[in-house]
Amino acid sequence: MTPTGILNWGNGKHPLRWSGTAAVADLPAGKLRVVDEWQNVAATLAAPDASHFWIAPIETVSESEEGFERVYQGSQILALWPVKLSPGAVWRGNVSLNIEAAHQAAERSLCHLASGLCGVILRSAF
Repeated sequence: MTPTGILNWGNGKHPLRWSGTAAVADLPAGKLRVVDEWQNVAATLAAPDASHFWIAPIETVSESEEGFERVYQGSQILALWPVKLSPGAVWRGNVSLNIEAAHQAAERSLCHLASGLCGVILRSAF
């Protein structure tokens, strides 16, 4: 099965199987948006002060009637910060994830699926 999602930012759209680096400076408002059109879900990642996102697919190998084939399972996205620490210094990073309907017309059904929690924002500090 071919993934239906896309990685979307200022310089274009890429299929989920895309692997590469996205400079945060090239992203609209410094955010990376991942969209699954078929499920009508969009995830927006923000990592203030990060320099890049590293993106790579997660795939498994399966044996079928046609032989071995790669099966897309998901994508891994890693935020990178330029960190220069003095001895004893403390560093903190912040990543936020916003989940919402990819298309506004279906936002109501997505809210229902998420038990009424539309636009859920998860924050994590490192």
